[in-house]
Amino acid sequence: MPEAISMQAAVRLAGLPAVDALAELQGSDQIAPDTAALVARHSLAAAGNPREAELLFALANTLHRATGESAEVEPWLHYAQGRLALLAGDLAGAEANLAAAGELWAALGETTSLARSGLGLTQILTMQGRFAAAAATIQTTIRALEQLDQRELEQELVLAAAQQNFATLLSYQERHAEALEVMQALRVTVEQQLAVNDDVAAQVELRALLGQLGIDAAVYQTYLDQPAEAAATLRIAIEMLTQADAHYDRGRAHTNLGHLYTRTGRVAEALREFNAAAIDILGTSEVDAVPERWEAADMLFLEQAIAHLSLNLLPEAAADLDRALALFEQSSQRYEWGQTIYFRALVALRENAVESARGQLEIAASLFAELDNHYWRNRVRVAQAVAAYQAGARDEAATLLATLIAEATASDQDAALTWDLSTRSEAVLLALRLALQRDDKPEARRLVELASGWLAAAAPTDAQALYPQLTLQVLHARGQVARAEGDLPGARRLFEAAMATLENQRAALPVEDFRTAFLTDKTAIYADLVLSLLDEPAPEENAVANAFAIVERARSRALLERLLVAVDESELVTDAPRAERSVAVRRQLTWLYNQLLGEGSTSRAASQAVTAEIRACESTLQRIEWQLAPWLAEAEPVTLDALQAALKETEQAIVYYCAGDEWMAFVVAAAEVQLVRRLCTDAEVKTALADLRFQLGRVEIGGHHIARHADRLLRGAQKALHQLHDLVIAPLVPFLHAEQLLIVPYGGLHLAPLHALWDGEHYLLEGYEVRYAPSASVELLRRRRVRPEPFDSLVAFALREPSIPQAEAEVRAAAHHFAAAQVFVDADARVEALRLAGTGGDVLHFATHGLFRPDNPFFSALKLADGWVDVRKIYRLPLRARLVVLSACESGAVQVQGADEAIGLVRGFLGAGAQSLVVSLWNVHDASAAQIMTDFYAQLMERRLAPSAALREAQRHAIQSGRHPYFWASYAAIG
Repeated sequence: MPEAISMQAAVRLAGLPAVDALAELQGSDQIAPDTAALVARHSLAAAGNPREAELLFALANTLHRATGESAEVEPWLHYAQGRLALLAGDLAGAEANLAAAGELWAALGETTSLARSGLGLTQILTMQGRFAAAAATIQTTIRALEQLDQRELEQELVLAAAQQNFATLLSYQERHAEALEVMQALRVTVEQQLAVNDDVAAQVELRALLGQLGIDAAVYQTYLDQPAEAAATLRIAIEMLTQADAHYDRGRAHTNLGHLYTRTGRVAEALREFNAAAIDILGTSEVDAVPERWEAADMLFLEQAIAHLSLNLLPEAAADLDRALALFEQSSQRYEWGQTIYFRALVALRENAVESARGQLEIAASLFAELDNHYWRNRVRVAQAVAAYQAGARDEAATLLATLIAEATASDQDAALTWDLSTRSEAVLLALRLALQRDDKPEARRLVELASGWLAAAAPTDAQALYPQLTLQVLHARGQVARAEGDLPGARRLFEAAMATLENQRAALPVEDFRTAFLTDKTAIYADLVLSLLDEPAPEENAVANAFAIVERARSRALLERLLVAVDESELVTDAPRAERSVAVRRQLTWLYNQLLGEGSTSRAASQAVTAEIRACESTLQRIEWQLAPWLAEAEPVTLDALQAALKETEQAIVYYCAGDEWMAFVVAAAEVQLVRRLCTDAEVKTALADLRFQLGRVEIGGHHIARHADRLLRGAQKALHQLHDLVIAPLVPFLHAEQLLIVPYGGLHLAPLHALWDGEHYLLEGYEVRYAPSASVELLRRRRVRPEPFDSLVAFALREPSIPQAEAEVRAAAHHFAAAQVFVDADARVEALRLAGTGGDVLHFATHGLFRPDNPFFSALKLADGWVDVRKIYRLPLRARLVVLSACESGAVQVQGADEAIGLVRGFLGAGAQSLVVSLWNVHDASAAQIMTDFYAQLMERRLAPSAALREAQRHAIQSGRHPYFWASYAAIG
């Protein structure tokens, strides 16, 4: 074959019109059958770029016709067409072309090339689950190659590939130990060839092959519960593939190492591996920018989804799985498609979409039964038991789990091959939960010992390092069983060990989003520890203080840690390319938001397209932000003594917490602490909050409806506010004696106007000055940073739009109260103006639109003239203002995630350094907002009241004027 036709030259020629390409080849005397065959092989090397491969194949066909359609070239064209069809998902076309290539090579006596077609056919048959036919094909191929008297390097490589395929086939049938044995023997052979071969090109090929063998061997080691060995194998493979400059296969190795790290609980490391894989496979870490290359990244999407799922990043997991599903379906990869359906069902279960999950699991179960894959069938059946449990079908779940556990504990070889440690442990731990609910303590003890024994056998010395997630689950389960048996001290020790394990895992996660989401399904560990401290018949003297310390660990820790690493925008220059890309994506998002919210097309089809583009941009921006974000330190929450020491004689703190179904409150004063338990159940709080939302929603209708039904609307709201008051305030009243209340909400109470609760005669704020804080730890950090000087200067931003016509009047009225004021209206209210002016004012006021995003609260934003400023952007503002006033709609709305992390605009400004905020919990009537703000600033500046006191006076004026709570209760003071 003519060496002159390099890959690069062939690609260039393939991009030319056929006539011009032939003319160039004619001029260099390169029109020959060998050239056509070589270009066909180049098309295979370009498989990662479908368009390039298609052009190269077309050029090979053109050359074939121009050179008389040689019999030696014809099978190469069929082979290339078959392999490309396989990549495109056309299995029928692939099988037909590879079979044709094999027949032609057999007629020519080309054993090596015939073997190549056998490899391709084996892959197709395996993907279709036709394992017997695949085994016959690959074994015939291996025998033909082994019978050659002397094998050249090319033949050795083809034989190695055949043995590789045979090992893969064994693995698909869950015969992982046999597959690993084949692979290890093959690796020794290839290492021997590398040691004696001096040819540089041959060494590159052999190193690439060793890397590929390492990838496969690590898969089998992982399935055999040998994670440490698998990690070592993959690191060697990555080194080999780097030396061979084999980017695609190195990407596969990074993907598999990421899978292994996910499996062993090292999720932050897994995500770094997936990022490296994306760069190798797709050429960029911005996945949404290159959809045309996704075909090569199907397994990357699947594995990355599993990592996101383990962090409870459900939208990210769903997006990755949907990509993988489409790709596996397109390529008819049924085995991988079934796995993806299984994980999609797990996402649905986390989202409480139980019926959807059950339907998906039925599909996966049928597929794996058809493929005779017992390992994946068992994983699906355990998930079906979880789905039955979540659906309330406890008997169904128990029956299925009894069968599964009997199979998993069988001593035969099939049990060892079809169950891994994680799956059988999941079955046992769910059965244990059911046993505890039945109060069947002996069965619960049997099951927890079974799970503990399996874990100890798999990792006798280092279970926390190898199986951190399972270690955590087993410790928690042991504590629950000990508590059920009446051993509260033993339960407490086990819960403390579980919490320590959890805190270690959490500390390994670098960014706020990960730490927040990770705890979503693990807060019961903190709750169980709190209850074990408080429920002892003779609690220790410091039990309340210890319980408070645990509660603070279970509340807004990520926010506290974020406050300790405030980052100015200018500090991002160390990663200038990512920072610049972030700016560009934000600019695109601003345009898209404006399109969606009415400044562009409003047709439904256009809106759906814009929404899809917004999601893609937000996904890209989120990944960039994760990479730009500072690594959070691990913050130690404050103690009860520290909170008491910080409180003045005139104030008390109410710190709420919900442990399981029990609401409780710590009522804290400088000299005393009362823990009030069993305030109510969680169901009662949720019902009361739903009733309150309904009553407030009735007023949102506005117009003549309010005037006609004013008394009835007011009575309805007061009834709902009274109901919530009776649950969470009335039991505390005997212990309240201070003038000022610092309220630390929990869960749904973050969204409630607790200052407006009604006791039947008065609203709470009429008796107390109320301030809020996300946690006691955040409040004490804020107090250490407080500058007690008076407010002298104002920076204000307003947009005059039809829905907020009073915005300009509001900020100009506020400006009259300050000696120095900068007011930015409409076109002047720009993002850059905020960045510059934000360093200058004591008070920063926004009278613009606020957008709360419950689906993705970190993208909650304030609208300015030239863009939207979201939570992460706010974090990096060089903020000097000590008070931030957000009169925008829903500026105080939050989504509570993880361990009571309230995410919304408030979080952004606290993270930027604001000492106090005044915010709105729901959409505000514009004229009412203006009046509240006028009264607020009069009290703040003329009487020099604290922000919470000034807001209280403004709200009392509204109450005295007979206003419905909807129009004034939305405002809350934080800090």
